[in-house]
Amino acid sequence: MAENFVVNELLCFVKFHYVKVPKGDILTCINGFYTDEEVSQAKKLIFQLLDGAEPKVSDPPRCVIRKESNNKRHLECEDTLGPFECCDKHKVKLPMICAVDLNRLPKLTPSDVDVVCTAESVGVLKEQMADLSSQVNELKQVIMEVANPTVHAKSSTNITTPLVTLQPKVSVAALDDSTWMMTILQIYSGPV
Repeated sequence: MAENFVVNELLCFVKFHYVKVPKGDILTCINGFYTDEEVSQAKKLIFQLLDGAEPKVSDPPRCVIRKESNNKRHLECEDTLGPFECCDKHKVKLPMICAVDLNRLPKLTPSDVDVVCTAESVGVLKEQMADLSSQVNELKQVIMEVANPTVHAKSSTNITTPLVTLQPKVSVAALDDSTWMMTILQIYSGPV
């Protein structure tokens, strides 16, 4: 029995990497490498292949016609991955997809994937650091209010003397940024 072959470099690239590489990395790669026309043709072809594949899928993804916009190619790249996900989920066998022009296959080596993963991790770490910085600044404010309750009482109410005088366990004037967290722990829980 002769095997059906379909020639499309973009679909060949996706099919080869789909099970090994995170979806976001594939999207980034095909969105940056292929032209609008190549992406549109590949999208049209993969939906045709899914429609003719066996076994038939009861709930296939829809082939959405995208209007011209700044992110049309990105959306079509996402749409192109939908049929691969559907085939994987429903164990549908697609025809053999191959590439004729190997220059139209983007390079995606393990080191490329590592760089993408590292960049994503750095982005997550930046967000976490911003959150922590905000929390530390809030805690600094609380410590300053505890260390100098008279100023805080005057600013928040019209009382000129504090209701309770607290004696901090440490001198907040001598703290630098690296010791704030330990100071907070000492004030609220005693020596660490």
